[in-house]
Amino acid sequence: MTMRFTKTTNLFFLFFVLTNTLLGQSSHNTTLIGRWANGPCQAVDVSGNIACFGNGGYLKIADISNPANLIELAKILLPSVIRGVSVSGAYAYVADSDGGLRIIDISNPAAPTESGFFDTGGDAMDVAVSDTCAYVADGGDGLRIIDISNPAAPTESGFFDTGGYAHSVAVSGAYAYVAVGDGSLWIIDITNPAAPTESGFFDTDGYAEDVAVSGAYAYVADYREGLRIIDISNPAAPTESGFFDTGGYAEGVAVSGAYAYVADYSNGLRIIDISNPAAPTESGFFDTGGYAHSVAVSGAYAYVADEGDGLRIIDISNPAAPTESGFFDTGGSALGVAVSGAYAYVADGGDGLCIIQNNLLVGIEENLSPNAQNFVLEQNYPNPFNPVTKITYTLKEASDVKLAIYDITGREVSTLVSQRQNLGEYSVTFNAYDFASGVYFYKLKAGSFEQSRKMLLVK
Repeated sequence: MTMRFTKTTNLFFLFFVLTNTLLGQSSHNTTLIGRWANGPCQAVDVSGNIACFGNGGYLKIADISNPANLIELAKILLPSVIRGVSVSGAYAYVADSDGGLRIIDISNPAAPTESGFFDTGGDAMDVAVSDTCAYVADGGDGLRIIDISNPAAPTESGFFDTGGYAHSVAVSGAYAYVAVGDGSLWIIDITNPAAPTESGFFDTDGYAEDVAVSGAYAYVADYREGLRIIDISNPAAPTESGFFDTGGYAEGVAVSGAYAYVADYSNGLRIIDISNPAAPTESGFFDTGGYAHSVAVSGAYAYVADEGDGLRIIDISNPAAPTESGFFDTGGSALGVAVSGAYAYVADGGDGLCIIQNNLLVGIEENLSPNAQNFVLEQNYPNPFNPVTKITYTLKEASDVKLAIYDITGREVSTLVSQRQNLGEYSVTFNAYDFASGVYFYKLKAGSFEQSRKMLLVK
């Protein structure tokens, strides 16, 4: 799995692993597993057991196969400050704030080398990679599309001047969505990367800090203007569907299910019900106590990087009444957070790379048996759900089948299937009318095959 996290502010990153040892300064629900202090970090990307992250003017590469014992494999000095890193295959693509796009060969993590370089001409702030193109948000020069099919000789495929300070970029399908600091969202048609064209434009009125795209909507954290919900179903004519004033300074946004989670610099975590995008309403609120910079959502928890108070873990199983489940003082300035599976990567501007445990996640984990290629267990739909969802699975051969539901502690709470079934595809409906909101797991056993998946019930 490859993840990309970039920010224009200094970042450090934090892992969450499922273990039971308590170290460091924390609440009883969090555990410090390890720390690696290296000074201010501004971006990170992870691919397999290798982490690449910006550290001042360096690109550093670490072995994270053992989160309790991080090992620096190598570092490569770059001319200026790293703003963003995206890893794809054997290469790290680095947005260099005073240089452009640098392509680093990390096929041998112990000896990274620069494969290619392209001067974007301005202030490279963020980079996203899709297929054979790198999309660079260049503060001075807009969106630069770089052909990286030959990493040793990257060339500009196309260019689009956003007219303002391009802050960040997200790519979804045939479009690039660029958040521009003058308060605008640009939708760029990248069907032909050699000739990107403006599909649509929306003036957010504020200072577009962050953008998340989900379905037919773009959710913009627009600083003083709060959360702007932009209908992008017709990219040529984006329109504002809804707006919610978070009351302070909206800096980060994450979308999960029917909710948008906004990190408001002066007001903590705001949970906005977006089930009706035309009329977003606040479902719940949690004051993180400091300065909320960014937010990531995974399952029943929101992870907030709070500059003054470290990492706050908020239980959002009941969005109307979020509560703090855990807290860890990262020691410096927590500026960014991202979560994937059992790991969360959190950036602390002063104290470096920490490894923390969320002790609440002690139930069964998602797992996959070695012969998974012979069977398929789909993600339930919809997810999150209330109160009915459908689980689909495929059997490649006749098997004794058991499909069961488990709560977060690993206790079996419902058996949906327990019989022998022939090969084929099956769908089962799970009605959780009598269950409380929260994280649940469903596990399929079919012969020697076994797999679990996570789902979220939100009432």
